[in-house]
Amino acid sequence: MAKILELRNVCVAYGKTKVLDGVNACILPGRVYGLLGLNGAGKSTLFNAIVGLIPFSGSITFGDRQVDRTVIGASINGPAFYPQLSARGNLKVHALLTGTNPVRIEEVLDVVDLDSGSKRARSFSTGMKVRLALAMALLTDPPLLILDEPQNGLDPQGIKDLRLLIRRLAKEGKTVIISSHQLGEVAHMVDDVGILGQGTMKYEGPLNDVAEEGESLEDAFFRYSRDKS
Repeated sequence: MAKILELRNVCVAYGKTKVLDGVNACILPGRVYGLLGLNGAGKSTLFNAIVGLIPFSGSITFGDRQVDRTVIGASINGPAFYPQLSARGNLKVHALLTGTNPVRIEEVLDVVDLDSGSKRARSFSTGMKVRLALAMALLTDPPLLILDEPQNGLDPQGIKDLRLLIRRLAKEGKTVIISSHQLGEVAHMVDDVGILGQGTMKYEGPLNDVAEEGESLEDAFFRYSRDKS
């Protein structure tokens, strides 16, 4: 199957500290990819490298000629909004900055089920902020979405709604890369997983193949993420 994104020997260092040390990954189109790892494993750093926010060595290539960094929809390091603006106001600014037809604003608000009226973003609940972050990521109708811990702070209904939305987006042909600490939810959401540990990719492949016989996803996660080899 053609790759939509491939990482080869990606390294990131802050001074003398290596955060990523030779990460390899292959993301297939139309699938949900779960990036897993303990706190500090480098998940957000890897996302920042993919979208071009930080320098790195190695290569990050986009297999589809229609896909590059300019068409990635991303929500990384928490949602960033203009707190004094409404959801529509924030999306209008984003549409202007990206050259997107404002018609998309109502479309994405409908997709994420967010209708906040004139309420300002500063007073949004956590769930509303997550929905607005998703709306902003979807505004340009990108083929590739990167979502960093989008379930944080959501209640059980919000988590279920997010899962259904992500699965629907993949069914419609989008590729979604998501990081999460909620392994039970990952098991219901993703097709493929990559497990980061000690700055490298310890496992990558189909979700169904990550655990050995008799192992749970949690057991496999800790085995790979703590592997010193």
